Amino acid sequence: MLSTEWTDENHAKAIATNFLQQNYSVIKVEKPVLKEGYWMVDVLVSSPSRRKFHIKINAKTGRVMSF
Repeated sequence: MLSTEWTDENHAKAIATNFLQQNYSVIKVEKPVLKEGYWMVDVLVSSPSRRKFHIKINAKTGRVMSF
């Protein structure tokens, strides 16, 4: 079976990390979950206080859809 997604789990982690590293120090990236054509990646960052972002990435394009 051919996959229509070009991003894999490791690529989703890298996209989320690169996206957040523009403004935050990334502490931990949790295991991405593929749901209905998009990856959900939880990322813990260091800011004035620790904060967790929920990054939604389109599995076909690799674009961040929301955070």
